[in-house]
Amino acid sequence: MISIIMPSYDPNVAKVSETVSGILTQDAEIEIILVLQHTDSSKVAALRGRLKDTRVKVIDDDGVGISRSRNIGVQNSNGKWLLFLDDDIQLEPATLKAIQDSPEYKGEKGRFFYGNLFVIGTRDNYLNFPLTGRKVGVFSYNRVCSVMLIIEKELFHEIGPFDERMGSGTYFGAYEESDIVVKALLVGETIQYLPFYTAYHESADYEVEKVVKYARGTGAFYRKYWLQKSRLLDLKLTLDLLLRVILTLTLKKKRIFWFKGFWEGFRNFNTSNA
Repeated sequence: MISIIMPSYDPNVAKVSETVSGILTQDAEIEIILVLQHTDSSKVAALRGRLKDTRVKVIDDDGVGISRSRNIGVQNSNGKWLLFLDDDIQLEPATLKAIQDSPEYKGEKGRFFYGNLFVIGTRDNYLNFPLTGRKVGVFSYNRVCSVMLIIEKELFHEIGPFDERMGSGTYFGAYEESDIVVKALLVGETIQYLPFYTAYHESADYEVEKVVKYARGTGAFYRKYWLQKSRLLDLKLTLDLLLRVILTLTLKKKRIFWFKGFWEGFRNFNTSNA
């Protein structure tokens, strides 16, 4: 079974119901764990009323952050495989069936995979520099995002949960998926491409406030891993940071704000319990 973990912050009941219902039409053995945050009781009741399918669990949580929601979802899941979707995602028809019919699903070719992610209504890649077709390595850990990942639950428990200090809804507002990816790579796991998994997402929003939060997450990630875990990773992080410094010298507003956010994240992240 594939357990689909779907966090939702103060959800639009109609849109989330449509997203979940669309996934349920796929001919595959799945469950959906919808974890709600900052959601008033009327919305919780409305979603439970609309989503009566026994394959759906609706969990109301009073905590904060997408990483916390995902961890709660995993704790309440029954599947062998985990898929982390946003509440506005769309899946290619039959993509889940293709996964379940594959040798990868049977555990014959690995424990961690990534698929395709396009902008809704197009075949444009959601990420600026997609990795499509190659294994994820230390030099490409940040070229996949959470909704592209499929991980065996047993492996997820082995490498540890999402760091709940990181990710959307927290001060360090990003890089929670890179944290999971790097933890897997550092214990020798291979993250392979799964060509028949395809999802669609709304195009990214790069408002200044979001840029700062994302940069704080980047800074936190650097504080957690830079000069501590792997020489190859150190080289990757150093080269990326030098590139960011060079880009910041162009004095474009968002790039300057990014560096400000990065420093805030690096300075304020506590590695004592990382």
